[in-house]
Amino acid sequence: MIMTDFFYYETIASELLGIDPKEMFTRSRNGEAVLGRSFCMVYRNLHLKMSLASSGLRYGRDHATVMYAVDKIEIYKETHDIRYIQWETFLERCKNKLSGFRDMENGLVNVGESINETIEDKGFKGYISEIAYDFHRLINLILNEVEEDDVKIQIDACHKRIHELKYLYE
Repeated sequence: MIMTDFFYYETIASELLGIDPKEMFTRSRNGEAVLGRSFCMVYRNLHLKMSLASSGLRYGRDHATVMYAVDKIEIYKETHDIRYIQWETFLERCKNKLSGFRDMENGLVNVGESINETIEDKGFKGYISEIAYDFHRLINLILNEVEEDDVKIQIDACHKRIHELKYLYE
């Protein structure tokens, strides 16, 4: 299965390493594709707080492969390997991507920082759970025929969440 929709960190990895992002989803053993895939799996595990299995699943890899990738990055650090500098550059670009998000038209300022803090605090699943809760609450408000002002406030909250999700997928 070759992906056509990429997360921000997959785009960053592919640009940094000069590869087509689709290569990270193949069985390719090309060094740059393996490194990009490793960066993304480790980022998902350590920074988005996904499980080892979930971190590798998107790339058709198992938990052991993710553990191996985590270990390899640590080895790059210890041996002063150029690939560790690439890893640090990748992390910095991911951080910049999140912290640079502003959508003034929709009332979203520094949302990237907010997204990043929530993910660091609660993990990616926790972040998605918060979004699900906002939409669930909206549905309940509509079904229970509460005051229109309460529904409008919740619609605005959900609208902001849609823009956050759109940002994460760009």
